[in-house]
Amino acid sequence: MLVSASASSSFIVPAVLGVFFLGETLTLKKILAFVIIVIALFFLLKYNTKLNGKITVKSLLLLATVLLSQGINQAMQKIYTYSFPEKDASHFTFYSAVFTVIAILVMIPFAKKEKNAEKASVLLYPKVLIYATIMALALFGNTYFLTLASKSVDALILYPVANALSLAQHPQCRQFSLAKK
Repeated sequence: MLVSASASSSFIVPAVLGVFFLGETLTLKKILAFVIIVIALFFLLKYNTKLNGKITVKSLLLLATVLLSQGINQAMQKIYTYSFPEKDASHFTFYSAVFTVIAILVMIPFAKKEKNAEKASVLLYPKVLIYATIMALALFGNTYFLTLASKSVDALILYPVANALSLAQHPQCRQFSLAKK
C-alpha cells in the first residue's frame, strides 16, 4: 500500500513543473483538489503505519525513489507534449516503453536470484506470460492516453485524478474502505 501511495503522490512533480515552468494556471479549485488528495494520502500512510509500524529509512528512500521516478515520467509526458505539440502521443509511448525495457535489462544482473528452481521458473508458465502481456498492453495504453490527455489538460488536474483513480482501485485500499463499513 505504501508503494501505491508513494506512486500516487508522484503527481506533485508534474504539477509543480506545469505551474512554475509551463505556465499552467493555478486556481482555488485546483489547490483544494490538490490538498484533498494529499490529505487522503496522509491518512493512508498513517493507517499503514498503524498496521505495520514505523517506516525504516531504507523504505523511506525507496518510496521517495518511486515517487520521483513516476513523477519524472509524468513530467516528461507533459514536457514532450508541450515541446512537440504536433507529434502523436504514440511517439512518447514508444520511447517510454523502450526506456523501460532498457532499464529492466540493466537491472537484471543485480536482481536477487531464486534458489528454489520452482519459484525461479514461474515466469515460464504460459498463464503468467499471458497476464504479463495483458498488463504490458494495458500499461502501454495507459501511457498513450495519459500522454494524449496531457496535451490539453493541466498537469495539476490530469495526474492527481489519474493517480487517485489508480490508488482507489488498489486491493488494500478497497479492503480498508470495506473494513470501515
